[in-house]
Amino acid sequence: MAVHRIATIAILVCTVFVAGGAGQARSDVRGVPLLPLAAQAWTRDLPFGAAFRLVIGDSRLLVSTNTQIEALSWATGDPAWVAELAASTPPIVHDGRVFAAADDQIHGLTELTGRVEWRLPVGRVTVPLVYRAGWLMVIGADGRLRGVRASDGVVIWQADSAATVTLAPVVDGNVVFTLATDGVLTARRVSDGAQLWQIHTTSNPVAVLSAHGHVYVATQGVLTAYRQTDGHQRWSYAVEMPVVSRLAADQKHIYLATLDNSVRAHGTNGHLVW
Repeated sequence: MAVHRIATIAILVCTVFVAGGAGQARSDVRGVPLLPLAAQAWTRDLPFGAAFRLVIGDSRLLVSTNTQIEALSWATGDPAWVAELAASTPPIVHDGRVFAAADDQIHGLTELTGRVEWRLPVGRVTVPLVYRAGWLMVIGADGRLRGVRASDGVVIWQADSAATVTLAPVVDGNVVFTLATDGVLTARRVSDGAQLWQIHTTSNPVAVLSAHGHVYVATQGVLTAYRQTDGHQRWSYAVEMPVVSRLAADQKHIYLATLDNSVRAHGTNGHLVW
């Protein structure tokens, strides 16, 4: 199962880092307590033979399958609540609420108890939900981007897209960026949905990320940076192989994985660092 393989790889990488580089971790990472690997708090069997997703919340660990969302207690691993929701995208947890797309609706549940606080009909959702500072960004079956108030599910604004959007929107400050399959990159103000600018990048993008005052777009073998303020292209760098991962960033780098099983770090000027 793909999820099991990914989880196993992540665990192995973390194990090697902590066990093999513990001295460096103590010198480079300050104020971050590392839980000893032997300090097992509890174990619990997870679904077998079917895809599932683990989602980390403040007080609950969510196990989402194709039939339900089960919340486990962080303290004991015991079931806290179960919601019979077949989530079409991974649920997300923020500010004490769980947001899940299921049954052609967005469901807002209390993280602690699973109580449904609100529901918003939007049709089938296949684009992951995005939360930022009290806002929920939702792209429904009609292709519209909705700015939803996360506390009660009220749609504050909505904007149509001329093309299909399959990548999750990215938010930076008061700007939300959407990238359609035809390569149209649009910047809108989070507070009211007003369009700030729109440009055409490259068709069939595979990943998008906002960081360092830029919007980074990965296509088949190319990483391109656009200025957040006006969409002006700053640089474009060939990565030689198709990009097969999401993009990630720290203060100085952009990270991606390519089809040849390589992880690459690029500087904010686009050049390959390692």
